[in-house]
Amino acid sequence: MEREIAANITTLRVLAASPALRAGDYRSFYDASVVALAGTNANLFIVNPDFSTFTSTRAPFDSPPNMTNDIASSERAFAG
Repeated sequence: MEREIAANITTLRVLAASPALRAGDYRSFYDASVVALAGTNANLFIVNPDFSTFTSTRAPFDSPPNMTNDIASSERAFAG
């Protein structure tokens, strides 16, 4: 379990350093995320401050936003 968590943290760090993300090219960032997570049974969710989904690798990039099902976790994440 610890190895899987460490691998997920490493993947998230690599994705966070993505030039596409830093440049605001969210489509390319989404595409890279899908490739990075392929075969891992993991997904990436990015939530806006209003708790709507900015993007999720569980849905196509241009899907309409949904509200997160876990507002409490989102509030803790935004609180820092």
